[in-house]
Amino acid sequence: MLLGGSPREARDAALGLLDEGVLPRTLYMDVLGPALREVGSRWERGLISVAQEHLATAIVSSVMATVAPRLIEPPPIGRRAVLACTEGELHQVGLRMVGDFLEADGWEVLFLGALTPSDALKDFVAESKPDVVGLSTALTTHLPSAASSIAAIRRLPAPPFVMVGGRAYRDDPSVALGVGADVLLVDASAASALLRERFGSEAQGR
Repeated sequence: MLLGGSPREARDAALGLLDEGVLPRTLYMDVLGPALREVGSRWERGLISVAQEHLATAIVSSVMATVAPRLIEPPPIGRRAVLACTEGELHQVGLRMVGDFLEADGWEVLFLGALTPSDALKDFVAESKPDVVGLSTALTTHLPSAASSIAAIRRLPAPPFVMVGGRAYRDDPSVALGVGADVLLVDASAASALLRERFGSEAQGR
């Protein structure tokens, strides 16, 4: 459906699953996430065109916009996260999934999205003072930019916890440590669980 269907058909299918009792987080993790990874794999192997990859990404984004309001949103927990893609990086849907999950956990999410320059990210983090920065990198050629961004954040007087994710890390925590991150997270569910464990029991006021 992502490669040959339409956004309307995909949204209707997603809403049908929700009406059948599928939980929104399950839809994200067991349907949208795997579908997006398969599209990315096919693109890397040259089995689909850039246009098809863009269409699939747009359809997933459309479905997420429809499903996100159904995620349970508790009262704010007084915690802030800044989410950005590495400088030069266009792929932001996986990061948006993380943002949706964190918002549903009560976080204030400041989503900077694609093509975030390292200097702009550092200045924004210095101004907004988040508890967490999440940095997404899909292409291995952008890992040096990830390292540069994280190094700049580390030089701030009170650097936040830094988590990274994306296809560039190939699920290898050593690569994440190599660019200076605190942790590698493989998906939105892992991010939600880790931050609940790390920050959920702390005082809620800033």
